[in-house]
Amino acid sequence: MISFLKPKLLFIYPNQFGYHTDSYKYCEYLQKSFDIIYICFDQGFERLEFPNVKVVYMPYNTGKFKRLLHFYCCLITLTWREKIDIIFTIRFKYCFIIGLFARSKVKILDYRSGDLSSKTFRRIFYNSIMRFDSLFFSHISVISEGLRDILKLEKHHTLILPLGADVISGLNRSFDRLDLIYVGTLSLRNIGQTIDGIAVFLTKHKELLKSVSYTIIGFGNDQEEAEIKSSIERTGLKDNIHFLGRKKYTDIFSYLNDCNIGVSYVPMTPFYEYQPVTKLFEYMLSGMPVIATGTYENRLIVNDLNGVIINDNAADFCNGLINIYNRRSSFNSSLIRKSVEAYTWENIVNTNLKPYLLKLLQ
Repeated sequence: MISFLKPKLLFIYPNQFGYHTDSYKYCEYLQKSFDIIYICFDQGFERLEFPNVKVVYMPYNTGKFKRLLHFYCCLITLTWREKIDIIFTIRFKYCFIIGLFARSKVKILDYRSGDLSSKTFRRIFYNSIMRFDSLFFSHISVISEGLRDILKLEKHHTLILPLGADVISGLNRSFDRLDLIYVGTLSLRNIGQTIDGIAVFLTKHKELLKSVSYTIIGFGNDQEEAEIKSSIERTGLKDNIHFLGRKKYTDIFSYLNDCNIGVSYVPMTPFYEYQPVTKLFEYMLSGMPVIATGTYENRLIVNDLNGVIINDNAADFCNGLINIYNRRSSFNSSLIRKSVEAYTWENIVNTNLKPYLLKLLQ
């Protein structure tokens, strides 16, 4: 009986394994086809495991310079010791060093985000540095065509590798109540505007006071979290709006089951225009219509079948909620899921990433 060795695939990213959704899902759906090693820092979170993924943990609490130096030395040594077929690096600071010194048949640099600074000069400067990193890798993948163009990456050797999600909840929703949920970062998102929008909505529909709830899951700095709590107190909606802070990925499932409208609230600024949001797909694949701000990437996905597009202010959030309420009988969870079925992680990996990796090895 002939046995075939699986190609050896090395994922490189500083974030602890399992706490960066995209790379975690790549490993989940590639582990049967590749011998996977994942190198990262041990940031003190609960260690997650897959049976066919070997995770190499680096110490984190050693000082910034020493930490990075140790990380790069160990991963480069690993690539010379092991016979690595493919290195897949999710872009991070100074990663051009991997392109220069790591050893592998194929080296891929992946971009999940551009610079998100509100300052134009800073954004242009750091996007230029990010593009510089790409010069040291023979192959590039990027989250969207828009980000590819912003970073001025060459089209002919750049794979578009979009965001995805899993079907977390298979419930068929009813919309007798309006139970909203926001899951994500609070940093630079102005989530207080959504709270004010609900307050305006309830002043117009006082009869719905006991039929509306809003669950906010996420974290930011102390000031951002304090502003969320202050907005809830100021609007007098502490019985309707619940800020839960940070939750583990698996803890979110029950909250998605309990809610029926997803909130994808991203500021409408040039630096978010081409930045897709994971939770948009998770809401829809859970059968929820969404209220989403009108960034370029959101407009590609959201339509009358699965939600409503709004501007990024409290008044428009209120109008979006009114739109959802007036059309509540027309939404169908099965049709909403079907509208984004191409964006499941399983489909993205099996029809996009996996064939790409195997082709590069030929």
